[in-house]
Amino acid sequence: MGGAVSVGTAIGTRQFKLRRHRPIELITHKDTILHDVPLLCANTFVIPCLGFVPAGNPVEAVDEHIGTMRMSIAAFSKPAPRADQLFAVKAKGESMIGAGIFDGDWLVVKLDAEPPKESIVVARLEGDVTVKRLVKDKTDGWFLKPENPAFRPLYAKDQPFEIVGQVLALQRSLT
Repeated sequence: MGGAVSVGTAIGTRQFKLRRHRPIELITHKDTILHDVPLLCANTFVIPCLGFVPAGNPVEAVDEHIGTMRMSIAAFSKPAPRADQLFAVKAKGESMIGAGIFDGDWLVVKLDAEPPKESIVVARLEGDVTVKRLVKDKTDGWFLKPENPAFRPLYAKDQPFEIVGQVLALQRSLT
């Protein structure tokens, strides 16, 4: 197969000619169309990469389609998510280092407005986005908890937020 790349390699927007390919249109909430994305073979997802998300203080949401990555379905717990539920963002910052998320990691996110508590999530706060752990406290209610003591939690009672999705996996370059 000419032009094929190994699983886990981030690839650009260049078209690859592959023998088996089913187009799948991805639509996120807020009616943002991501692009047609193929499911390669029967065991690999092609996931759209949409810019970066701060693992630090929330900053303005970046909504840009910068390429795709391939990931094996085996990388996900069963039942595996559907291809149209996935997108990837690049972590930027150090607020989640205690959870093993480092600056430059690609986070694979499943669109999910109601993930389980204690999940690592991408959240929107008045147009800004961030990645944190979703926690519920009996006293203070829901909040976004950083996994680095140098950063403060973000409480919904003080700063309302919306969950975009749950982080399911990450990919890291070792170079």
